[in-house]
Amino acid sequence: MKGKATILLSGLVAILMVTCAVPFMASEDSDALIGNTTGMSLNTNSAVLYENNGTSSIQLSITQYISGDNPAAAHWYLHDIDDGTDFVELSTPTTGSSITVSVTELDYGVEVASVEVVASIDVVDGNDQPVIDPNTHQQVKHTASAVIVVYPSPSTTANVFHYYFKIDSSAIDYLIESEQIDEDTVLEPSLPSGYDIYSGFWVTVTQAQTELSDANFNALTALQWYFTQNGWSNHFGNYGWIEDLLGLESYSGNGGVWYYWAQYHAVSGTPNAWAFNNTTLEFITTVGESYIGMIFWGSPDANTMPSFPGYPTA
Repeated sequence: MKGKATILLSGLVAILMVTCAVPFMASEDSDALIGNTTGMSLNTNSAVLYENNGTSSIQLSITQYISGDNPAAAHWYLHDIDDGTDFVELSTPTTGSSITVSVTELDYGVEVASVEVVASIDVVDGNDQPVIDPNTHQQVKHTASAVIVVYPSPSTTANVFHYYFKIDSSAIDYLIESEQIDEDTVLEPSLPSGYDIYSGFWVTVTQAQTELSDANFNALTALQWYFTQNGWSNHFGNYGWIEDLLGLESYSGNGGVWYYWAQYHAVSGTPNAWAFNNTTLEFITTVGESYIGMIFWGSPDANTMPSFPGYPTA
C-alpha cells in the first residue's frame, strides 16, 4: 500500500468503493484484515497516529470477549496489510488484555502507512484442552483488531479527505413540528442498499480521483467534486460555508440551539473525538484535519460535540 492515497480506516464493517455512483472506498488490502470474531472487540477499531508533532501512541485493550475465554492470555501481534510493520512497535510483554502501540519511524518519503494490530486468544475447552478446528486441524483462535494509520505529522499536506455525513432524525422531527420545514424538504441522496443518511457513513475522496492540482486540492474542492459526481444538492458561501445541503439550511431552536450542518474534524486520542472546525473548508489542507464530520443536528454551542462514530476502517 506504500504511496497509495486510498487509505480508509469505521468499525471493520463493509467497505465499499467510492466511485461516481457509490460513495464508499475500499482499500485494496481490506480483504486481508484479520478483523473481529463475533463477540470480541477492542476499545477502538482504528486510530490515527503521527511520527512527529502529534499523538504517537495509543493503548489498546480487550473490552469484549467470548464467555470462557481468558483475555489475560491474549497474544498481540502486528499484521502486515502491505505497508510492512516496522513503523510501529508493541510494548512488552505482548501478552495480556491490553498493549501500547507506538510509532517508531516511517521510511523516507512515505506519506502514510497502515498496519493491523491483532489480539488473539487460543480457545480451550472446559478441561483446558485446545479446541481444534476440524477443517484446518489447527487450534481455534478468537481475535479482535484495530487498524492504525500513521502520518509523518498533522501538518502533512493531505492528498485524501474523508467525510462523515449524518442527519440527526430528532432534529428533523423538531423542525417539522415547529413548521420550519416540511416532510419534503430533505433531498435524500441515492445511497447503496443498507446505508442511511440518518445512521451516518464515511466517504473518501482522493486527489487522484479529482485530478486537481496540488494548489487546487483542499477539503472544499474535494467535497464539491464528490457532490457533483453523486448529484447531491448543495450551495456554499464564501470559502466553504454551507448555505444549504440536501435541502437543509440553518434554523433557530429553543434555548440558543441552532439546527444546521455543523462541521468538525476528528482528533485522535483516548477517546477519539470531534473538534469544531475553526476555519472554513477551503483552508483545510493537512492530514491533521482531513477526517471531517458534516452533521446536521441541533448544536447548543461550539463546545458541545456529537458522538464520534470511529474512524473509517482501511
